[in-house]
Amino acid sequence: DVALTNKVDDASAQLGEYFARARSIVLITANNPAFRDFAAAPGDRVAKIRARVPAIRRAEDGLAYLEKLYPGSIGEACFIDRSGPENARYVKGTRAPLADLSPDESASPFFKPTFALPAGRVFQAKPYVSPDTREWVISNSTPVPGTGYPAAAIVHFEVTLESFSRMAAAIGRDDEIAVVDAQTGRVIVGSRVPQRVGAPLGLPKDSRFDELVASGEAAGTGSVEQRRSAFRRLPRTLTNENDWVVVAVAERSAGSFLSEAGWAPLGMAGSAFALLLLAVISFRHSRRALEEEKRRLDTERALANA
Repeated sequence: DVALTNKVDDASAQLGEYFARARSIVLITANNPAFRDFAAAPGDRVAKIRARVPAIRRAEDGLAYLEKLYPGSIGEACFIDRSGPENARYVKGTRAPLADLSPDESASPFFKPTFALPAGRVFQAKPYVSPDTREWVISNSTPVPGTGYPAAAIVHFEVTLESFSRMAAAIGRDDEIAVVDAQTGRVIVGSRVPQRVGAPLGLPKDSRFDELVASGEAAGTGSVEQRRSAFRRLPRTLTNENDWVVVAVAERSAGSFLSEAGWAPLGMAGSAFALLLLAVISFRHSRRALEEEKRRLDTERALANA
């Protein structure tokens, strides 16, 4: 239980650090004057992108640098206009040309909640399939400061759920680490199942943790299908829609002493009992011999005295 709890605490800490670090990074990125300058520059939005004005080039540099902060984890980073289209986008280190930019992101799950925020706040969405990378991701988005309210644009980046699977596998090693939706019990991230492109999210048929999430407990230990487990909840916040429970499940089932240790300890205990029994018999036999010898000597002294 102690080992499992340590693994749960490690995974929970890393996920908590991810959310905190992502908020900081997207806020720092959005404060790059290039995003504000592009919005404030006169002229048609598309014409400015096509002309590759200095502001859009510097904004693209900011997105490219953002990807370097999460190597192998960021699916895409983009600069999105309030009217819906993308102004710039980087996908895994590659700049998207004007023809490939999305014409309308307004239906995306992060769009309206982010534009409803004041500058300096970050919205972190539940997992969804990225329309650009086709991967399961969670996103971080914030309004560009200094462009009014609602903001003229937002800065947004996505992190793949597969990167969380790799993190969980590294922590769990032989044991299993699962990230579970605290409302439904559904496994979102599993350390033993990569999140492949085109596959359903996590383990949709896995119902092992339904009872655990129904309890509503914040942390603890227990058993899942006869395997010891430990768990900790990462509750959602006002701007983070993800309400998760991190669970560590032992590799082996939690059996009895004999099933865990085998028959060797029982054999040793039996041998020890047999040796003890022999010792008791030997002691009684020696005591009886001493008593008989004492009686013989007493008899000889009595005869001699007579």
